Amino acid sequence: MNFIKLLPVIISLFLMGAHFYRAGLVPVAVIVSVVPFFLFVPHRWVVRIIQTLLAIGSIEWLITMLRLVSRRQAMGMPWIRLAFILGSVAMIAFGSIFMFRLKSLRTRYKLDMSNEPRNDR
Repeated sequence: MNFIKLLPVIISLFLMGAHFYRAGLVPVAVIVSVVPFFLFVPHRWVVRIIQTLLAIGSIEWLITMLRLVSRRQAMGMPWIRLAFILGSVAMIAFGSIFMFRLKSLRTRYKLDMSNEPRNDR
């Protein structure tokens, strides 16, 4: 069941890898495409790395959208569909960050701090 909850994260990372590959940034594409396999390691640092990559990726999608929209506008070509698609991809990538707030994923990746002793001096 956790796999289904992680599907938006996995798809977002693979789409980001494809984006970087198409841009000619093969080493970055390989790194981003390997990161989903870190999800097999149930540690907090894995989640933080993936959340950071998703945040950076959503910003990259927005920058790409703005560049392509301005190019299409300058050429007098339609751009609304492009803006809608890339904006949606950016929103899904950003929204994927919050999948780790689900209780089962917080437990799996040891993000739930309620069981740790408090340090209230």
